[in-house]
Amino acid sequence: MSGSSTPRATPGQRPRDAKGQDMHNHAGRWVAAALALGFLVLVAGTARATWPHDPYVNVPLSNSFSTQIDAAVVADGAGGAIVVWCESRGYPQYVCAQRVSADGDLLWDPAGVVISRNGPDFSPDYTNAGSRPVIVSDGAGGAIVAWGGWGGPGAYRTYILAQRVTADGAVMWGSDGVLLCGADGYRTHVTIAEDGAGGAVVAWGDYRDDTDETNESDVYAQKVSAGGVAQWAADGVAVSAGVGYQYDPVVAGDGAGGAIIAWADVVVGGQSVRAQRILASGTMAWALAGVPACTNGQYVRDPVIVTDDAGGAFVAWTDFRGAGQVIRAQRLDAAGTAHWLGIGASLSTSSALQSDPAIAGDGAGGAIVAWRDYRGSDIDIYAQRVSAAGVWQWAAAGLPVATERGDQWPPIVAADGTGGALITWSNQSGTPTSPDDIFAQRVSATGSLLWSRGGAAICIADDAQFPGGIVGDGAGGAIVAWSDNHNGFNTCAFAQWIDGDGATFRSEPVIGSVRDIAPDQGGRVRIRWSASNLDRPEAGMAMYGVWREVAAAKDGVPTWESLGVVLARGDADYTFTAATFADSCAAGAAPSTFMVDYHLLAWGEAWDSAPVTGWSVDNLAPARPANLHLTADGRLAWDTAVEPDFRQFTVYGSSVGRLDDSATVVARTPNNGLDVGGLAFPYLLVTSGDIHDNESIASGTSALSGVEVSPVAGLRLHASTPNPFNPRTTIAFELPRAGSARLDVYDAGGRLMRRLVDADLPAGRHEALWDGRTDDGGQAASGAYLVLFTSGDGVLRRKMTLLR
Repeated sequence: MSGSSTPRATPGQRPRDAKGQDMHNHAGRWVAAALALGFLVLVAGTARATWPHDPYVNVPLSNSFSTQIDAAVVADGAGGAIVVWCESRGYPQYVCAQRVSADGDLLWDPAGVVISRNGPDFSPDYTNAGSRPVIVSDGAGGAIVAWGGWGGPGAYRTYILAQRVTADGAVMWGSDGVLLCGADGYRTHVTIAEDGAGGAVVAWGDYRDDTDETNESDVYAQKVSAGGVAQWAADGVAVSAGVGYQYDPVVAGDGAGGAIIAWADVVVGGQSVRAQRILASGTMAWALAGVPACTNGQYVRDPVIVTDDAGGAFVAWTDFRGAGQVIRAQRLDAAGTAHWLGIGASLSTSSALQSDPAIAGDGAGGAIVAWRDYRGSDIDIYAQRVSAAGVWQWAAAGLPVATERGDQWPPIVAADGTGGALITWSNQSGTPTSPDDIFAQRVSATGSLLWSRGGAAICIADDAQFPGGIVGDGAGGAIVAWSDNHNGFNTCAFAQWIDGDGATFRSEPVIGSVRDIAPDQGGRVRIRWSASNLDRPEAGMAMYGVWREVAAAKDGVPTWESLGVVLARGDADYTFTAATFADSCAAGAAPSTFMVDYHLLAWGEAWDSAPVTGWSVDNLAPARPANLHLTADGRLAWDTAVEPDFRQFTVYGSSVGRLDDSATVVARTPNNGLDVGGLAFPYLLVTSGDIHDNESIASGTSALSGVEVSPVAGLRLHASTPNPFNPRTTIAFELPRAGSARLDVYDAGGRLMRRLVDADLPAGRHEALWDGRTDDGGQAASGAYLVLFTSGDGVLRRKMTLLR
């Protein structure tokens, strides 16, 4: 797609406005990997084996085809991912998982591994309340999953359960997981963090003390070891059991076997975000009621948390103060001290409504937060990177991540491993065929969008997609997981990989060849490309633009000019006849570089192919000089040339009346006559040549009598194709009658390089292939070569050029 603010060298990432500008600049374009006469075939960017490269097709994680919702994902440490989801195979809800490799292969049971048959209730009341599964790595290629299991019809109870699944898909903690909390009441907003020792810390909102049904909840937590044993008090320890209503807990590891838990806290007189650190022993390290991340406000919600890698954590939330609604953040150190403003640091100078933050560490002591932003006509995605000192690292108003194609749904953020972030979200385009699509963006540490302007398409299949998560692949790319029903039956869990350059579906067209059009007078090539995978009728009005690189690049930055458009119509491939700046010939190559983009009008964006270089060649020799004769005053005369690319006539003296090795060049002239008085040759021969060194068949006359000598009908040596060439070219010749034929290749110094043909052949057309090698098997160097065709009826010659 277009739109990156930094010029890029990857297909599909043109940094430009895609509204049909005739001229636009590029930087960092791919350099052609090799020179080849007439065409160069390129394969689109690196692809992993099984991952589909079609935006309407992704990897389904289970073949059970039961309804699957609430997907969550964690990296497997080997470039792949483990995805967990809820599935309606029975009642209570099942919890299932699948591991997908870096190549997109399913590594566990094709239906997914059942890690529990006691999952969340399938009703929205409970799944939306946060009983959905959450997942972290177990540090050994597997994962630990926690969720709120429903106690059965009519039961006023939600269990907190956990399960560990190994890298090879083995379920470790019983068939249905271990019980972390079984107290009366129900639980919401399950959250999890690694403990650094193969186990996990799980926290949740808990209503066990809501005996008067005033909806007062607390925050509880439990630590579970790698062996599946609860480490703290039965049913969990109270993290916040004070007066009021504590809700929306989030948890991050503290790097020492414990955790920091933050939550939204409602008390008389206001609301705040508070936090508590629990040591590995289960002891509270900070004040009994927790420490404030912000002072009392009007209303807070949606807290998110990430470790600061120094025993503390960053917390961000949606903050309502007065008429405003903005994203604020706070850093709490290992001792519970707040380092930024008492009300938290705002992440943007914009006063527009903001909500639904997501957070990830930047690997350098800071954090990156993304959120939904209402400053435009639609709901957009913005982001900010903040240092450990609370200083904005990106644009003061926040970095616009996704500001196109309607409303964006809440983002999910992961670190990209290089100081930047990977962000995914669901886009509500408003189109009937695709109400919600999955997009992703990679943001550099400096705040540059590294992928397409509107985000790289992860899934644009029909029906709605619901993002579940995103994880880095260790190489700047990501794996995204979600749930949707584009399998045509039930809602199912899917995954898709995208590489570090934002290439997923080869949305850009791929140029297969730039080939000379033969036979013609040159100046043209035919560009052939395979269609974008977005080229479908349901995509709406779209077209391909054909671009040519302008020869004079300013400061090394290529400039491209538009040659024309081809309407997209769902074909597999397309062609376009393009003009070149000049023709290649024996004197040297004259390359032209082309690019094709796919422009989807509904999105206002374009995807670029990689540039490809090709050459045009004048394949037609001029007609042989006509009406050759001796005049009364001793001049040799002939008719004027009519070809527009004519350069000169060549006059030869010969003793045999035909053009062979014994012929001697007498003169080269652009005129249609020559004074031949005093020449002692019995025969005079004249050829016509063009600016590209194509030479006609010779016309001949007797120097003594002036009688024209007719050339042998049917004796032909055709121009080699392609020419110039690399690594091989085809040379065709024709014999008027059966007889001997020899085809030799000489270098510019007259040395025989290769004898291609030496045989008695029947009449008719014949072809020989030269692969650029000499008779001893070595490779001939770049340069001009002469093809000499010798037969019983004459000798013909042609020039050709090898480009290495």
